[in-house]
Amino acid sequence: MSVSFDAVRAAVTTVLEAAGGRDIAPPIVMPAGVMIELCGETVRARLCTFTDPSGAEFCLRPDMTVPIARMSAEAGAKAERVHVVGPVFRYPAPGVDDPIEFIQAGFEWIGGSGCANEDAEAIALVLEGAAAAGVKRGVLRFGDAALFGAIVDALEAPEAWRRKLKKAYSRRRGPRDLMASSGDAPTRSPLAAGLAALEPSDAEAAVNEIFAIAGISAVGGRDASEIADRLIAQQQAGDSLPADTAAALTRFLDISGDAREAEKTLADFAKDVGVDINAALSRYVDRLDALKRLSPSLQADLVFGAEFGRRFDYYDGLVFELSHPAFPDDRAIAAGGRYDGLISELSRGDASATALGGVLRPDRLAIAAEADQ
Repeated sequence: MSVSFDAVRAAVTTVLEAAGGRDIAPPIVMPAGVMIELCGETVRARLCTFTDPSGAEFCLRPDMTVPIARMSAEAGAKAERVHVVGPVFRYPAPGVDDPIEFIQAGFEWIGGSGCANEDAEAIALVLEGAAAAGVKRGVLRFGDAALFGAIVDALEAPEAWRRKLKKAYSRRRGPRDLMASSGDAPTRSPLAAGLAALEPSDAEAAVNEIFAIAGISAVGGRDASEIADRLIAQQQAGDSLPADTAAALTRFLDISGDAREAEKTLADFAKDVGVDINAALSRYVDRLDALKRLSPSLQADLVFGAEFGRRFDYYDGLVFELSHPAFPDDRAIAAGGRYDGLISELSRGDASATALGGVLRPDRLAIAAEADQ
């Protein structure tokens, strides 16, 4: 018996409404520059963009998180929980047969406790939504940008490299590819030396000023921030990482498997490498304990992947995706994560709040539920 999309959408919506919070309708159209500034030029290929008569570039919302975070920032980032069901628009990745427009059902929690219990509550709500749709199995894969960041900060590395490594975490194999390029011949220049003496925001502004004076624009898929980062890295680190740091990060990125077993592996790694990640590791353990207490209806396999990140750069803590055997390419049927710094970034520091969200795909849930019958 087939599982209808409408029935799944209704079931998931009921779960979100029962969890509480305000039902909202964020804008469908937004400035394209917002997403590009957050995630870099590489995201442009996935955006549905258009230009207005004045030449300004806009896009249809590629997700719900950024439009909701913008609304929150403009309203002063007051604490609240919201939920939303509606269409989003983005081009599929190459080789993936996905629609450009699809429905997302999700929630965003602004200004919450920011603790591990809240992380677990969000994961449990996503699992409850999937169970209500008729999904009976799945793999919950998660990573932690904050844990990766704590390790990067604890190891020996120039500041410019710390920033680049953290930013690269959101891309598949991003840190590995970045480290693989660190053996390139170093480049020295007076411009790089000058940028290295500036704060990151001032360095980016300086590159933009150079563009304006020369009457040129960024090319090659890099924005001013990325160009400044690369020049500073070349100046500060000779475009290379200490061998011990690269080896330690590679060892960390290799950690993958059962979430509980990974707890000991992470502790052993920290001891062997000589880094203090006790705070981040404690949060990891607390999150698993809290999720066990909540006992969601869908008992998914919990898998930790040190290298697992999300495609959007603004996630800075827990990141997770729920996959199902109906999609052998591991396309997520639900996902989410923490983005505590996003509202501050969108408001240029005028407002700030912890933030956490999750989203479910009713179209994929229907396929998974039918496979589980």
